Amino acid sequence: MINEDPYREDLQVIDRELRNHYEYKNQLEDVNYRIAEIDAQLTSIGSPRIMSPDEAKYQKGTKIYSNLNMLDLFQEQDELMKQKQDLLYLISRVQMKLNKLDEVDMQLIEQRYKYKKTLRELAQNMYNGKSTMSRRLDDILLKLI
Repeated sequence: MINEDPYREDLQVIDRELRNHYEYKNQLEDVNYRIAEIDAQLTSIGSPRIMSPDEAKYQKGTKIYSNLNMLDLFQEQDELMKQKQDLLYLISRVQMKLNKLDEVDMQLIEQRYKYKKTLRELAQNMYNGKSTMSRRLDDILLKLI
């Protein structure tokens, strides 16, 4: 006899979405950091200002970028901007669902998915059994469907 739970597949989908959600947030941070690096490189291209003729003797020039290097930077920045839009879309889809939760449920979801706590660790922190914690998480996930 197979125990068919009509929500089991939906729970697995939302579980996967939550696992990916926090990974997408980390990826978004990395993408934003790299975009800022490229912006800094592109805006620093040019000659340094010279204050006086004497200072010019000791002043180091900036790193010189060829047109190819600049083109590579612009292409990478363009690809990163597309990736950023995709990540923002994926994050916002799950975030809309998470906004339905109260603070206590949200903290439990963060412990489970953001900090990757096991059911046993969550149960110890909440002074519950592992099966109770599993049911509680399933109840929270059902709210997100």
